[in-house]
Amino acid sequence: MYVRQVIPASKLRVHTWEVPGISGTGSKVLGYGDSDWQIVAEFWSNAAGVNIWLASIQALQGSIVTIVDDHADSYLLNLITKISQPKKVPAYIPTQGILASVTISGVRK
Repeated sequence: MYVRQVIPASKLRVHTWEVPGISGTGSKVLGYGDSDWQIVAEFWSNAAGVNIWLASIQALQGSIVTIVDDHADSYLLNLITKISQPKKVPAYIPTQGILASVTISGVRK
């Protein structure tokens, strides 16, 4: 499986506001968060292998997982919030199998 994007680190969240008739801006630090992310996962295999991979990936929705990208960087405590409908593209050469891909959305805890 290949993971194409980098998952962002948690950032300090700041809420700002303005009150009509009063000069200036108010602000409040809310803590760390603001780390929604989206990655594309791809997998080459034969039809049976692709179907097994897709079923296992789709079963992760709602789970907290560790993600390891193509550079061997690990991202701990990620909540999988949505997994897109899978895409399957046959290879130009039939013996190379099928490329399956899904877009996975989540947030770092």
